[in-house]
Amino acid sequence: MHPALLIFLVSLVNQTITWFGKEKLQEVCYRFYSGIVNYSSSRKLSALKKELFATRQQMNATSAQDEFSKWAKLRRKTDKLTGQVEEQSTSRRVLTKTKLSRQDNSSLGSFLKFSCLY
Repeated sequence: MHPALLIFLVSLVNQTITWFGKEKLQEVCYRFYSGIVNYSSSRKLSALKKELFATRQQMNATSAQDEFSKWAKLRRKTDKLTGQVEEQSTSRRVLTKTKLSRQDNSSLGSFLKFSCLY
């Protein structure tokens, strides 16, 4: 690769990082990374959300006064699914974001140090 092109590309990436900000680029990298790496857990979370939505629709269609036992059962199921969805999404987000933040800090920091040398 021609040295002028290499210097241009390094400067372009450096200015992009400076312009957008490291936190914004970390957020974009996080979304991309979590979509690829956590595909199976994302599918499981999506299935839980669909089941939660269907259960809520059934609960809203059921009269709490006329069919209390059915409504209460759906309510317990909804509460259980809501807890599972929140727990899974929170734990997945925290673990992945922490891991990615450490990786980005080291890679972005080393890139910025390298690009400032030129």
